[in-house]
Amino acid sequence: MPIGWSTPEEADRLRTPRREYVISDHGVPQATARPLTEAALFHRCRKALGLSTGEMARALLIAGDRNIRRWEDGHHPVSGPAWVALEHLLRNHGEIILADQVAGVVQQRRRSSDDRKLTIHLIGQAVAPVAE
Repeated sequence: MPIGWSTPEEADRLRTPRREYVISDHGVPQATARPLTEAALFHRCRKALGLSTGEMARALLIAGDRNIRRWEDGHHPVSGPAWVALEHLLRNHGEIILADQVAGVVQQRRRSSDDRKLTIHLIGQAVAPVAE
């Protein structure tokens, strides 16, 4: 286990994702990375910005760093407004690739939210009494 990591679980969480190789249609090996969890992506973004948990909390206008720690530990999902603010921080810091990954999370969450709203709307129509 690398120095500075207190547990094997923490080391696994922070380690660079393993690469898996697949053969493309043209017979050329291509590296593919496992997708990061939202918690791991958030942690990686904070580290790329060079911020402590307290500094990240202040940058996102959050009262304390407890939420940051919970988000990075995966105990709570990162809030939507925090993802949007983080994307802007990353772009201003020149971390375009990470900002694009964060933008993907924001878009996925918006699609999920729209899907839930549509489902609720359709259920409401199916349950609504028919006017005669």
